[in-house]
Order: sequence, then structure tokens, then C-alpha cells
Amino acid sequence: MEQEKGKINHIFIRGVILIGFTLLLVRLIIAGDLKYFIAPKMAPLSYFSLAAFLLMGIGQFWRNRNKNDEVDCDCGSDHGTSFSRKKSILTYSMFIIPILTGMFFSTNTLDSAVAGKRGVNFGEKTSNINDNSLNTTQNSNTANQQLNSSTNQSNPNDPNLNGNQTPRNVKPTGNTNNSLSKYDLLEKELLSSKKIIVNDDNFIFTMNTIEQKLDKFIGKEIELKGFVYKQGVPKNQIVIARFGVTCCVADSDIVGMLSSGSVSNVIEDEWVKVDGIIEKSTYQGSVLPSLKIVKIEKVPRLRDPYVYFK
Repeated sequence: MEQEKGKINHIFIRGVILIGFTLLLVRLIIAGDLKYFIAPKMAPLSYFSLAAFLLMGIGQFWRNRNKNDEVDCDCGSDHGTSFSRKKSILTYSMFIIPILTGMFFSTNTLDSAVAGKRGVNFGEKTSNINDNSLNTTQNSNTANQQLNSSTNQSNPNDPNLNGNQTPRNVKPTGNTNNSLSKYDLLEKELLSSKKIIVNDDNFIFTMNTIEQKLDKFIGKEIELKGFVYKQGVPKNQIVIARFGVTCCVADSDIVGMLSSGSVSNVIEDEWVKVDGIIEKSTYQGSVLPSLKIVKIEKVPRLRDPYVYFK
């Protein structure tokens, strides 16, 4: 009788945990807090998880109700649950505590404390102010470019290549004489703009494009918003940064632009809007884009503090 009672308790608790995860996902979706944990492109998976948790939770309660209908599988193995109270409490608390904290505690966003541990990328991940191997990374990139260049040199007598050096059995992609790719059009739009306005949608693309083709952007006006990061940079400089998320905040990278000007009164982690001029600077032996601040003003934290890798 005691064994049967223990089995019923385990089934019921598992049902409660599964329904608890269902309610937690419902809360995050309704409150709009799901974006603080995962990228929008991953949201459909959370909806699937919500349905799965709900069905499995109902299934556990159904098992608990129809406990007498279960049949022994007669496989010779013990499928029973542990009757150690301490072990059961420890095991279930690993699931219950995250549910309670998610339900009743406020949601926090990543800040400069996390950025200090991960480093800040100025566009591509090859330029990191907390990375002591910048020269090694650049040399590796140069070697890869040379390798790719030599690999891409075609044999003019190769029958598999057409006049545009594109394999005949592969559909041409990217630039052609009559069309431009999506990213080329975006780059052209940035270059033709009198003032580059950086928003959530184009933040990462703009930072990457400026870092890769810096000479084309020197002297252009730019406006961007982000939080202030000061660790590892000179006193007259700050980094205007955002967290870039690929799938979830656990894999986020910090992307930003080194900025110089009157920044002594700016506090770390404050959100600011900056207007300035794009310049070229050298940091730890690496050439980086930088921003000469013309105007800086405090702004409220953005509703969505993260930007997302496409």
C-alpha cells in the first residue's frame, strides 16, 4: 500500500511540474518577456513546447486517475520510482525552483558585467577589445583569404566553367551585371545616405559592413542607440553596444562601436543616443572603426534591448 501511495505522489508531482512549465511559457508569451530569453525566430519552438508540456501534463494526471488500469510489462526490470524522500525532493526541486523564479521574479537583461566577461566585437568577431590574440586572428584571416583567392583562380581551359567563372551546373548567385544582392543593396543604401540611422533591424549588418569596408564610410554621419560599456577602454572613450542574439541569450555576442568625446559624465550601462562622425582608429594594433561623438543624450532603455543575427 505504501508503494502504491508513493507511485501516485510521483505521478501527480510530475503532472504539476509539466503544467507549471506550461503556465510559465504562457506568462512569458503574454507579458512579451519571451524575447529576453530567445530570438524571435525560435518562438515557434516555444509554442510547440507549450503544447507538448500541456499534453504531457494532462497525461500524467490521467495516469494518476487510472492508476489501477496499468499493466505490468513483465520485462524483468524495475520501473518503480525512488522512495527516498531526500532524493525525490532534490530531484523535483531542480524543476520547481526555475518555474517559481520565472513566475514570480522580474526579468533582467544582460549588461556590461556580462560584456566584460565575453568581450565586445566591433562588427565581425575578429575585433574584440578583450581579445589578446588580435594579431593572430588577423594573420589567420589573411591566410584564409589568400587560400581562398588561390583556390578560386580558375583554369581557363576548364570545360566546367562558363565565361563568368561560374560552374555551369550551379545557378549563379550574388552579384551579376544586371542585379545586386540584398546585402549589396543595403550597403549601397548606407553609402548613399547623408546620415546613417542605425536601428534594431540593421544594427548588426551596419556594424559589420562598416568594419569590413571602413574606408568607404570614413567621414559619414551616423546615429545609433545602445548601452554604455567602459571596461578595457581609455577614459575618453566608451563603447556604444548592443547584445546580438542568434538563438538565445546564452549564445549572445556584444556588438558595438568605439566612441570618443566628452564622456566623463556618462555612466556605464546607461542607454544613450549618439550622433557622430565615423573615423578610423587603432586599438591594440588593430584598425577599427570609431565614432567621434558630436552629440550624446540619455534615453530610456529600449523596449527590446537585444538585436538579432539574421
